[in-house]
Amino acid sequence: MDNNYFGLKYCLLAITLIKLHYKDRIIIKEVIVMVELSELYQKLYDYTKEQKVCIEENKFDELIKVLEKKDEIINEIDEINLKDYLKSKEEPKEIHQNLKEIMEDIKELEEKNEKNLREKKKNLSKEMKSFNKKQKSRDGYKKGNAFEAKFIDKKS
Repeated sequence: MDNNYFGLKYCLLAITLIKLHYKDRIIIKEVIVMVELSELYQKLYDYTKEQKVCIEENKFDELIKVLEKKDEIINEIDEINLKDYLKSKEEPKEIHQNLKEIMEDIKELEEKNEKNLREKKKNLSKEMKSFNKKQKSRDGYKKGNAFEAKFIDKKS
């Protein structure tokens, strides 16, 4: 399903909400949240792919923003009761299997991202050690020699 379908569905539900009493709105709100679970996991997967690109391209400022977005999505997912979500569906086993598959894809991609970050950290550590060695060498030349060269005049 495309995003326009979900947007239209939410819009229709919002219009319905205006007509309902307060107690009924709470029930509708829970239904709206439940409809979003698959979409939330898909967004989480998309952000995880975006995270991979940021790591590969050394865009660490963007990476922080992506991680913040992922954290927001995870918090939204945590608010949803999976059992209630599945009970509200016509084919809970199929939906559960789909959610499980996308979670496994996310996990696999997260592991690759973590491995990638460790490698970047290791390479950065090597570069920093190399830089420090070179810096010490440069500092040795800049300080000059504490002992001045002196010529001894044998005639005097």
